[in-house]
Amino acid sequence: MSGRLEGKVFAITGGESGIGRAIATRCVAEGASVMIGGIQDDRLAQVASEASGPGKLAVTRCDVTEKAQVDALIELTVKTFGRLDGAVANAGAFNDATPFVDYTLEEWNRVVGINMTGVFLTLQAAARVLLRQ
Repeated sequence: MSGRLEGKVFAITGGESGIGRAIATRCVAEGASVMIGGIQDDRLAQVASEASGPGKLAVTRCDVTEKAQVDALIELTVKTFGRLDGAVANAGAFNDATPFVDYTLEEWNRVVGINMTGVFLTLQAAARVLLRQ
């Protein structure tokens, strides 16, 4: 049985847990090929072993605050699956244990790096591939 996303290829950051994991596993169930980039190796392995459906899923380590790693994620997606149809910049971070007034500058910069710069880097790298295609 083919899915609605058969033949489509997506790169997803932060796909080893939460919303990203749900998006990735649903895409695979619908027939898409998905490359997940994340930093939690044990969770990456777990989602890779549990995903099922007509699609394919691969995982790789990717820290979205590092441009070279994000570029490598997108390049690996194309190398593995032959193309790219979209990206989900899902990786995110927050520290709900620390009240805002007590955040250190280092904590703030980490959140901004992941939640903002990571989205920028992911979508910029994906857009470059999409424009070439």
